[in-house]
Amino acid sequence: MKIFIYHPSLFLGGASVLFYRIFCFGKNLTNLYFIDCDGGFAHSRSPHESRILMCDDHERLKNEISDDDVVICVSSSIRKIKSEFELLDLNPRVLIWVVHPYEASIRYFK
Repeated sequence: MKIFIYHPSLFLGGASVLFYRIFCFGKNLTNLYFIDCDGGFAHSRSPHESRILMCDDHERLKNEISDDDVVICVSSSIRKIKSEFELLDLNPRVLIWVVHPYEASIRYFK
């Protein structure tokens, strides 16, 4: 089983820092990966890290992610991750982490 942190973001923010710190803390875990965008927060800080995957590198994502894996994302990424994984015919387990209080509001999902 692999664990993927899905947080493609160009912005410095609390969630970006949190996820990147978790990734760095687990640097000795060979099954921990980060999915970011080109020039994203994590990618720009570790550009040569082989365990940082680009969200638009569909070939590599399809080869790396299996149905037994776990993907952690923030609730604001639900629609994006669902559409990307359906396009790639991927069905990993997804763990949604609510990191902002407004994401827990029912109004957020309307």
